[in-house]
Amino acid sequence: KCSYEELTDKLFWPVIAFCGLGFLEALLQNNFIYLALVRAFPAYNGDCDPLNKSLFFGDPWRMRISITTWHPSTLGLLLSSIFLFYWPKYLSGTENRMKTIILLCVVGLTIFLSGSRTAMLCTCFFAVYLWIREKHFYFKILFAIVAIFCILEYSLQFIHFMENSGGSSISLRQRNMLVCLAAFSEHPVIGHGLGYTSTLVEKDADGGNVDGAFESVIYHLLIDQGLLGLIVFFIFFGAIIFYFCKSMRKDNRIEAMAGTAITGSALFFSLLSGFLGRSDTMTFFFIGACAAFLNQDGDAENTE
Repeated sequence: KCSYEELTDKLFWPVIAFCGLGFLEALLQNNFIYLALVRAFPAYNGDCDPLNKSLFFGDPWRMRISITTWHPSTLGLLLSSIFLFYWPKYLSGTENRMKTIILLCVVGLTIFLSGSRTAMLCTCFFAVYLWIREKHFYFKILFAIVAIFCILEYSLQFIHFMENSGGSSISLRQRNMLVCLAAFSEHPVIGHGLGYTSTLVEKDADGGNVDGAFESVIYHLLIDQGLLGLIVFFIFFGAIIFYFCKSMRKDNRIEAMAGTAITGSALFFSLLSGFLGRSDTMTFFFIGACAAFLNQDGDAENTE
């Protein structure tokens, strides 16, 4: 058995080393580690050409690294999960707090270098949520007023930036929605079947693949599994969040805090950007770990 504290200690240096590869990738502007992994498997048939001398996702207006993951957004959700896994440890004021601060700074900078705006947004939102939940009621009211004012003041500027900066623009999401509605209307209850979205190949004005860029898991669920799949998806995530929130209110455990934040971040990320490159795989590792830590104590109490 392994406790939350033991796991965070064991993961410290692997996480630092992983982020270090990201810093090196950003410095060289070449994902040499991913190319090395591709060349190591002769049967590889993915999107990356093993003969390429360099691989880099960066744009002229933003840095984008992916390290060993399929896409910068995949890396973004993974690092968001790691950050939120350690964030409650910092808030709880446990020993070796400086060590936790160093890791959070390194992971936070790597999230920024990934260029995943969705990952940055989800990380900041749930980090602030965990930080503010223990504050005084009047502080929460004041913070909410300031947040609403900022949203009203800068929302239009943010939308304009999203539309004109490239990447996941508003117009791309609108095209996603039109393709989804057309397919959903044919089989709205149970959908077309798993993997049907891979057959919806449509080129946008820039030559991008609309199917490969569905910007929300909702589109995939409605097309492949219909309303039934969408309902089950929300029940699944809702049950996990309810379990963690119940434990958090009862005992205020840092494992429950981490589980709530990671699950909420994964849910919001999937709704905003989808699970690109199976980015949910490692996220469920951290969600499962948090649930296991809580369940360990429950088993110990039952045994006594």
